[in-house]
Amino acid sequence: MKNTRNSNIELLRLLCILGIVILHSVGMVFQVTGINRAISVTAISIFNSCVSVFMLISGYYGCKFKVSKLFRLEFQMLFYSLLSFVILGIYTTCWSKLSLLLALLPMSTKEFWYITVYMIIFMLSPYINRVAEGLDRKQFKKLILIMIFCFSILSTLEWCDITGDGGKGVPNMLLMYFIGQYIHLYHDEHKNPWKMFLYACIVFAISSGLNFAVSAVNGESGWKCIFSNDNSISVVLGSTFLFLCFKNINIESRIINHFAKGVSGVYMSEKLIRTLLVAYVFPPNYAEKWYFSFFILAYAAFVVLTGLIIDLLRQLIFNRPEIKVSELCENILHKLTKGHIVDE
Repeated sequence: MKNTRNSNIELLRLLCILGIVILHSVGMVFQVTGINRAISVTAISIFNSCVSVFMLISGYYGCKFKVSKLFRLEFQMLFYSLLSFVILGIYTTCWSKLSLLLALLPMSTKEFWYITVYMIIFMLSPYINRVAEGLDRKQFKKLILIMIFCFSILSTLEWCDITGDGGKGVPNMLLMYFIGQYIHLYHDEHKNPWKMFLYACIVFAISSGLNFAVSAVNGESGWKCIFSNDNSISVVLGSTFLFLCFKNINIESRIINHFAKGVSGVYMSEKLIRTLLVAYVFPPNYAEKWYFSFFILAYAAFVVLTGLIIDLLRQLIFNRPEIKVSELCENILHKLTKGHIVDE
């Protein structure tokens, strides 16, 4: 698997975290009418694929298990979980022992569900990677198609959500990881990025149309986007084409690479930032304004920029202590397990 990441992929990650914040911001405006409803449905249809893109990228580059990195991920989760606990406690003057306990167990409580799923796949990666390496192309393709049928196609119309998690769990993210591995192993040749972008637009246009039709039937109850759930086939296809588009664009930028380091931090802080902003800027108040889409874009951009600054400060202050403590924990774990838990 690849060891270095290109700026084009890092740019995709930055755009995806912006898309996730737009998605969550639009999600605060449930009952919206007219052109703004169409904009909301389109945004959800497109940006709900962003988390799948993250996992696809991980599969393309390949996770290489390292105990110290696992501890660093846990410490990062703890930082943002406790930061949210402290700031919201001060903000709401509402404190409880239960809230503190939950803040100390961010992985178990799925406070940041994608990070929890990523950590599980990361821990299993030495064995997951052997699946891709051990199967030939035909077998691997068959495995992926079976997973798509079971975890995506059957769930698209809400016929049978086998996993019971709406796609926000290990099975669907493992599917995206495998797709990333498959692209790396068998489809790493150059493709026309504009052609891939066109395919992505077609998929998102179809899902947007279907979601808009369902939302129209739903009427005043609000929009409903069942064709863009995390386990929807449109998300699988759209995220794959979007990744292939950016993979074939040649961009090199130290600035992009530097800021992309804070993407996971933005993911873990954006809910806190949005919660604090509600007192000053409440998105539903702009639901019927003609500039609603511009407002949401500016609002999301501000949240992302704030999250990046917070995480860059976190790295500046805690990066070295985090590395030392993680390595210490790794050494202690190796001694306790007598070397049975080792890096890949």
